[in-house]
Amino acid sequence: MKHVLLGVVLAVTGVAGMPGALLAQTFPSKPIRIIIPFSPGGGADASGRLVARVLAPRFSQPIVVENRPGANGTIGTDAVAKSAPDGHMLVVVSNGFPISAATEKGLPYDPKKDLQPVLIYGEQALVLVINPKMPAGNAQEFMQLARAKPGALTFAGSDPSTILATDMLRKGMKADIVTVPYKGAGQALIDVIGGQITGVLTSFGSTISHIKSGTVRAVAVTTTTRSPIAPDIPTLAETIAPGFDFASWYVLLAQGQTPREIMLVLNRELVAALQNAEVREQFMTLGLSVLPDPLDRTRERLAREFIKWEAVAKAAGMAAQ
Repeated sequence: MKHVLLGVVLAVTGVAGMPGALLAQTFPSKPIRIIIPFSPGGGADASGRLVARVLAPRFSQPIVVENRPGANGTIGTDAVAKSAPDGHMLVVVSNGFPISAATEKGLPYDPKKDLQPVLIYGEQALVLVINPKMPAGNAQEFMQLARAKPGALTFAGSDPSTILATDMLRKGMKADIVTVPYKGAGQALIDVIGGQITGVLTSFGSTISHIKSGTVRAVAVTTTTRSPIAPDIPTLAETIAPGFDFASWYVLLAQGQTPREIMLVLNRELVAALQNAEVREQFMTLGLSVLPDPLDRTRERLAREFIKWEAVAKAAGMAAQ
C-alpha cells in the first residue's frame, strides 16, 4: 500500500515536488549511475569502481559505472550537474575539481552550487614515475637531466590537479619540462611506458602494479611523508624540492539541489561500508587512506579546498579571470 500511495504522489506532484524525507524513504528507486569523467585506468576510475562495488550491497538497486572522459573531466561532471536532483546520478572527481574552479573560466556549471559532496572518501600521495629507459635512477639524477636538456623532457598532465602539481614541481626543480595534456591518466601512463612521454605525476592506484613489474620507474612521492604503500620511495621534499607537499583525494559528488535527506543516506551508507577492515585494505591497495567523515564535515572540507586552491592559483598566476 505504501508504494501504491507513493506512486499516486509521484504521478500528481512529480519528483521535484516531493518532500526530501519521503524521497529518502524510497531511495534508491532505480539503478544508481556513477560517472567517471576520465578515461579508464586512472585513480578516479579505479577508486570509483571500488566505491561502486562496496556500496552496491547496501542498496536494493544496482550501481552502474560509466566513463565519460573529455575536457579534463568537465564533460562527465557537467552531465551530473545538469541531472535530476534525486541522488541517482553521481560523479567521482579528484582535487582537480576545486583546482579547475580556481583556474578555469567558462566552466559550464558552477562548482560550488551545481554539485555537492557525498564524501571525500580517500586521500593519497601522487607518485612521479618515468620511463625506465631514462638515464635517471633517482630524483636527483632526473633533475640534473632535466636541467641539462631544457625543453627536451615531457610531463603528462591528465587533469587540473596533476597539471598544477606538475607546474609546481617544474618551478621547484628550476627546470624547463614541457607539459602535454591528456584526457585521462590511463593513456598518459601507457605513453610513459611506451616512451612517448618522459614521466607523469599520477596516483598509486594506477601505477603500483607497473612500479612492481618495472615497466615504469618510481622517482618520488609528492607528500612530505612517505606513502605506507611504498615506504622505500622517497619524497620530493627530501630529495629535490624542499617543502613540496601535494596530496590527492577523491570525492563522490551529487547534483547540487539533491535533498539533504538523500545526501545523508548516501553519506551514511558509504561511511558504513568504509568501516569494514577488508574494504579499507582494498582501498589501501590503491594507495588510498579512507576518510569516513559525516556529511557536514565533508562539506566543510570541500569549502576549505575551494578557498585553498583559489589562493594557490592566484599566487601561481593561474587564477581564472
